[in-house]
Amino acid sequence: MGDESCFTPMDVMREIELGALRIVMIKTARTGFTLSRKIIHLCEQAGIRNLHGMQGDSSVGTLCSAHLCAGFKNTSFYYPSDLSFFLHLTADFLKNPIQIKDGYLELGKDPGLGIVIDDKAFRTFQAG
Repeated sequence: MGDESCFTPMDVMREIELGALRIVMIKTARTGFTLSRKIIHLCEQAGIRNLHGMQGDSSVGTLCSAHLCAGFKNTSFYYPSDLSFFLHLTADFLKNPIQIKDGYLELGKDPGLGIVIDDKAFRTFQAG
């Protein structure tokens, strides 16, 4: 299906028309917010479920993906999400670390995507 690094809505639509899909994984780091949203809408219209996945994302990437997918019925709770890579990181630069309670990632209450950078911690990453 298209370029291995990024599937476009056109790729997904072609596969839907061929009847080749039963589930589509959304990886926001690959397709960004705009293309991911279009793919989610195509899948919703075709009755195809979306799985929420990620790559080796930091906590910032995890929150970006989680906030996008929380906004759509098709990606918010039907299937488990692959959002755990950040747990393998040895350090972070968020003021408010991601919380997982009862198996669910909690979205922060801060404005926007809920990402607040700890400037001092971030500088240690820059010096690295």
